[in-house]
Amino acid sequence: MMCPVNVVRTIVVGKNKSLLCSLKTAMPDAAVIFCSFHVIQSFKARINKLREVTQSDKEVLFAWPKRMVHCREVSEFEFYATSIRSRNQEFWSYLSEQWLTDLSTWAKHAVTLGNETTNRVETANRYIDWKLTESSSLPT
Repeated sequence: MMCPVNVVRTIVVGKNKSLLCSLKTAMPDAAVIFCSFHVIQSFKARINKLREVTQSDKEVLFAWPKRMVHCREVSEFEFYATSIRSRNQEFWSYLSEQWLTDLSTWAKHAVTLGNETTNRVETANRYIDWKLTESSSLPT
């Protein structure tokens, strides 16, 4: 038996803004966090699109935001953020505009809810999706 929506405390999702808004409306007491795997994939995809950056530099640059996702200490997080800012302004702009505005949804030093990947909660997410599409009163 699936758990009722009103007792869901943590929801792990990809970075989908419409889903995020719907979930926050439908379940305001639940914490919504992004899947760490998908966050890292987003960083990697953006780094691969950087212009005039060697593959070697891309590999170095990719290691830092990946470590930002997994580090537990604010000081370590800030070290990698500073390293990125000094290494590549284009990626830094993307990171600061798209990700640093809400650390509580993806950075482990800010998230302590136990669930960090969508793999553990796929069944619950299917149920949530079903409930969200079932109700016509929710914004889409």
